[in-house]
Amino acid sequence: MTMTPYEIIVTSIATVNLVLTLSVMVGNRRKAGDQRVAELEKATAAALKRLENRLARVEAITERALTHDDLEKTNARIDELARVLHHLAGTVEQVNNSQRAILNKMMRTPNTGF
Repeated sequence: MTMTPYEIIVTSIATVNLVLTLSVMVGNRRKAGDQRVAELEKATAAALKRLENRLARVEAITERALTHDDLEKTNARIDELARVLHHLAGTVEQVNNSQRAILNKMMRTPNTGF
């Protein structure tokens, strides 16, 4: 069976149409893939920027945070204040005892004109 020129032309056009359709589909797939990659790159860049900002804020906070040395100094100062407070408490107790002794002596002795 031989093909007539009309059938050859129709078959050729159908083949060209198929090839063009397939090439357009492949092109569209590539374009869609490129578009998805571009969108993914944008989203990744935005997420990285947010993380960068967050990391910068955390670093700024940690620069102002207390260190072990700061806590040691604070603890030493608290110890020093505790020693001074203990001394002052003892001094106040001695003053109270002295005042009681003076008042007791004044109460026992007759009025001398004070």
